[in-house]
Amino acid sequence: MTIEEIDLSLPNGFHDSKILGVRLDYVRQTAEIDLEIHVSGVDDEDTEKYQRATLSISGLIYFVIEPPGPPNTAHAQPSRVDGGSSELKRTAYPLPKPLPDGAFTYWFFVSNWNSFIHIAALTADIKLSCES
Repeated sequence: MTIEEIDLSLPNGFHDSKILGVRLDYVRQTAEIDLEIHVSGVDDEDTEKYQRATLSISGLIYFVIEPPGPPNTAHAQPSRVDGGSSELKRTAYPLPKPLPDGAFTYWFFVSNWNSFIHIAALTADIKLSCES
């Protein structure tokens, strides 16, 4: 599965989700992102319903975190994000190419940093927590 496929399976994708933490293991080529995913649907009374989840990435090729930029560089709160798999016309740094067969790319825009996280990997999975 790709991160885009996971995005499409969620009620709001990764839009307005919050990154709580990131763990990288370059030896094992894995990454884990702890999130609060915005899960309120159109018909939900509670429009601000979030659920904790862990996005697990395997076959990690790169995980690039751009430095925060002005005007917003707050770190004292969870980082609200949006995401996408389409190739960006411009990035702060050139990203490695070509990628191995079967690899995917995905980006998260971190609004309170005003910068991107870029990921390339072979597989992804998500585990939703029972608690919200």
